[in-house]
Amino acid sequence: CEILKNTDIINNHCKYQNNIYSTLVSKVCNILDKSNLKYVKPNAAWYIFINFDYYKEKITVDNSIKLNNFLLDKFGIVGVAGECFNSKGLNIRFSLVEIDTNNLDDFDLAFKKILEGFNILVKYFNSL
Repeated sequence: CEILKNTDIINNHCKYQNNIYSTLVSKVCNILDKSNLKYVKPNAAWYIFINFDYYKEKITVDNSIKLNNFLLDKFGIVGVAGECFNSKGLNIRFSLVEIDTNNLDDFDLAFKKILEGFNILVKYFNSL
């Protein structure tokens, strides 16, 4: 494990990943703040739980499994239903990790797609 001896490489990699994470979380939360969707800002995980209960009366789903399927069918946005985590209500966990940081072109595209997905969600739910 020669690479573990090179603390500069490890520290630089950690700082780089932390910068990516902080930037992405900040941008996603700024988008979500423009809606009535509730969420807890992630502090370390590359996932965000979003609660859609505010819109329960306006959409035709009564659990997060149906909501997850609705978002997938309507927008192609994939999440994990809150029921999978014993979470009651219309909660969906979304991943923020579809990023290959070894290829900056792919990274830029993935970053934009993640933000575009959250913009689509907010735009749709704000229109209800």
